[in-house]
Amino acid sequence: MAKEEWGTKRICQSPSCEKKFYDLLQSPIICPACGQEFTIATPVTPKPGAEAADKKAGPKVDKAAPVDDGDELLEDDES
Repeated sequence: MAKEEWGTKRICQSPSCEKKFYDLLQSPIICPACGQEFTIATPVTPKPGAEAADKKAGPKVDKAAPVDDGDELLEDDES
């Protein structure tokens, strides 16, 4: 069991290194073997109720795009 103060176990993202290490709860994360610096992108969580509001609005339609109703008649080739 790892100690909490060690942080999260990481793997260096550098293709030449790929060493395993603990991040020691530091930001930015720096690989102790090669010195490569990494920043972890935090995921964006939607606000509560935002998904329900999108569903109420209905499907998004691009009004500039042509709509194919299928009403066009195709001409027969009589050659």
